[in-house]
Amino acid sequence: MNKSENPIDKILASENISKEDASSIHIGQNDGKRSILAHIEQYEAISPGMGNRVLKIIERDGQIELEKSRLTRQKNLMAMIVSVSLAVAAGTSTLTEAFWPVSLVLGLSGMATFVLYSIIEKSSN
Repeated sequence: MNKSENPIDKILASENISKEDASSIHIGQNDGKRSILAHIEQYEAISPGMGNRVLKIIERDGQIELEKSRLTRQKNLMAMIVSVSLAVAAGTSTLTEAFWPVSLVLGLSGMATFVLYSIIEKSSN
């Protein structure tokens, strides 16, 4: 088999991945020193076309991780907006000399929202 017929080269070319980039990507928890190329070559030896599927799985996994981090940032932003909104409402009610328990409840609600979200976030990690 000459170099142009190597299935690994075809897969990398179809996915627009250079051999240097693929060699620098390491996967696996037990043997972190093996590059993705070594794994793909093993899959290709077992079943032609399997390497392409493995690359698609790796790509999809990366997309899922990006989506998870985007959702985490969005949750953090929403919790902060709720906390700040309640704190601003408490400050406004204090400035307008509203009934003092209203200010107290709004201020404590803002702080409680932030503290509870922080506790939930830490326990989920």
